[in-house]
Amino acid sequence: MTRFQTLAYYSFLVASFCSIPQATAQVTSDNTLATTVNSPNKIDFIIEGGEPREGNLFHSFREFSIPNGGSASFNNAVEIENIFSRVTGGDVSNIEGAISANGNANLFLINPAGIMFGENASLNIGGSFFATTADSLLFPEGEFNAKNITSQPLLTINRPIGLRFGANPDSIVNRSGTLADSTSISGGLELAPGRNLTLVGGEIVLDGGYLATSGGKIELGSVAQAAQVSLDATKSDLVLGYEALENLGDIQLSNLGRIDTSGLGGGEVRLWGRNIILTGGSKITSDTFGNISGENITIDAANLVRVSGTTDIPGLIEPVEAQFGIIVPLRSSITSNTVGGGDAGDIAIATKQLIVEDGGQITASTLFVSDTATMAGAGGDITIEAEDVAVNRVVAVGEGGLDLFGLGRLGIEINGASAIGTVSGNTAKAGKIAIDTHQLKIADGGIITTTSFGSGAGGNLMIEAAESIDIAGKSPSNVVVSAIVASASTTGVSGDVRITTPQLEVKHGGQISAQTSGTGSAGNLEINTRNLLLDNGILTAETQAGDRGNININNASTILLRNNSQITTNATELSTGGDINLSSDVIAALNNSDITAIAEAGQGGNIQINTQGLFLEPDSEITAASELGIDGMITFNTPEVDPTSGIFQLPDVPVNTEAILAQDLCRVENETVAGGSSFIITGRGGLTPTSAESLSNLNRVVGWADESELEVSRNGAVELSQRTQGKKTSYPAVRQSQGLVTTSDGSVWLVANASQTIPQNSGVVHPSCQARLQ
Repeated sequence: MTRFQTLAYYSFLVASFCSIPQATAQVTSDNTLATTVNSPNKIDFIIEGGEPREGNLFHSFREFSIPNGGSASFNNAVEIENIFSRVTGGDVSNIEGAISANGNANLFLINPAGIMFGENASLNIGGSFFATTADSLLFPEGEFNAKNITSQPLLTINRPIGLRFGANPDSIVNRSGTLADSTSISGGLELAPGRNLTLVGGEIVLDGGYLATSGGKIELGSVAQAAQVSLDATKSDLVLGYEALENLGDIQLSNLGRIDTSGLGGGEVRLWGRNIILTGGSKITSDTFGNISGENITIDAANLVRVSGTTDIPGLIEPVEAQFGIIVPLRSSITSNTVGGGDAGDIAIATKQLIVEDGGQITASTLFVSDTATMAGAGGDITIEAEDVAVNRVVAVGEGGLDLFGLGRLGIEINGASAIGTVSGNTAKAGKIAIDTHQLKIADGGIITTTSFGSGAGGNLMIEAAESIDIAGKSPSNVVVSAIVASASTTGVSGDVRITTPQLEVKHGGQISAQTSGTGSAGNLEINTRNLLLDNGILTAETQAGDRGNININNASTILLRNNSQITTNATELSTGGDINLSSDVIAALNNSDITAIAEAGQGGNIQINTQGLFLEPDSEITAASELGIDGMITFNTPEVDPTSGIFQLPDVPVNTEAILAQDLCRVENETVAGGSSFIITGRGGLTPTSAESLSNLNRVVGWADESELEVSRNGAVELSQRTQGKKTSYPAVRQSQGLVTTSDGSVWLVANASQTIPQNSGVVHPSCQARLQ
């Protein structure tokens, strides 16, 4: 389903609820229990009676709808702990007014036909609120059924143990609350601090709706089949189990829909569904304002989590950016922040596909609120398990100087980036980010970042992708680059970045960095990959005034840099350049691509390269240097080779002369002597007499003589003569050489018989061959 189709579907869903023919909104009893309803003015309803059972109170209604400006008040005894109310008439409960109860009773509303909370709906109860479109509420010895009321329900004092859904459960839609500005909301479903708000049904839609409980718990669960959902009820909590379900439904937050559990300690948020989608500036928030540690945000989606877009409503801007004079529309986001002494909660997302785009953000941060150091809660961690993760596109809407994510060299001035990030703005450490996925794609200015812009350390960033990671491109304005960043911008220490994947590509301006633009130390960048491609991409562990960061690329098959790509650990001021260690079968730097560890006044970093093949074009370089300090070292390690391995051992005597002399070398074969013997003279340098001696560089040249310069006598002597032009020469038959003759000019000649007339001749005569002239 495309995004347009998804939005159209939810628009149709909401319109369907609005278009259902409604009788005059009212609350009426179905007379199955002792429930009585009184209405003095036809818009306010007072509910009394029911069936009490030792702390539990059961009510049954034929209709349960409240008109705009009206109310439904449960007049229960203050000792009642739980109010269980069912709607059996088959009509949607359309709540446009307030629901209230006495004391701290928890209220359960069950209507299989559907539940819709309008813009003016509100809750005024002391306990928790539970709304569901299940058919029945299960107890250990029976059920409280809203579909089948032919038999008297089992009214038990035991706590419920589950929900039973029929086929195609109906939806729950919440449109309650009006956003007056970026920080205040009028109306909505809000409970007392520490309470729980739970919606479990078919499709769950927050179309501008608001759900809130300060420091409590909000849970949304979407069921798309006939099934049972387990329920573990304690006095203070309800824990639902969806593990047995094969088909979950969708959860949609749109048009500034909000879930908020912020408080002195941020509360818990849990979402269970098939597709969980946040659009149009919608938010899930659990911020910590005091000294109590926050709870976690957990999102479990069988198929998709999408966080995208901003609101188009004029005048609504992000409150943090507003403090710095930056006009940025409200983003769709999932956030867990702390501005107090308590730690922020973690964010955990499990899904097949995660898409963060068009300004959407997922952040867990610790931010400063004053100049004092007493507020030092630690940021939460972000954990993502997904088959595919995509972080795409930015929304460049306003301008300003705030570097929200502390990206230093990346130079972000327009804070509209789609991002997954943890941030520390005080003395506490930022949380870590851990992503486990099959594929990760970051494009069009998307960012995954852990950042410190205080004295606290930045968090570590760990990504494992079973198939590939692709980081490419910039924002449409070319201001924001797609990046994975661990950074620090003041005195804090940058976190480390660790990436493990078979295929890593950083292209078209994309970056991976562990860096600092302040006095803190840069983090280390460790990459474990088989194939690394940098195509106008950058890997950096740079520092401005702090200690160095290092880059390690381990056990690669190929590292390819091209088109102005860089691997750099450069350092400015007095900082030492970081070390670069590359281990790959093949490393190639092409088209003005560089590997550098350069310092300004400090010592340059060292570069160690372990490879079988290194290829550098003339315009590419590997440099470890310092402008004013000591240069670093560059070390190349090639595979160790045993020089004696595979070498043939030559004999001490290269030629066995005795075996040669014992042969009949003058025999005639195929009408030629010795079957066509040949004589080969090796060129300049010759061969050594033995294999133990080295080759000589003496100029030993064997010259060639023209046949016309030779005259062979019958006695075997060889003499030189003048060349006779035009005279046909008679060639002697080829005979086995019987000796050597050295002439006066130093030439050596092979002869059929050793000469007896030239004293300097040193001939070797074969005992059985006679030279004959033809």
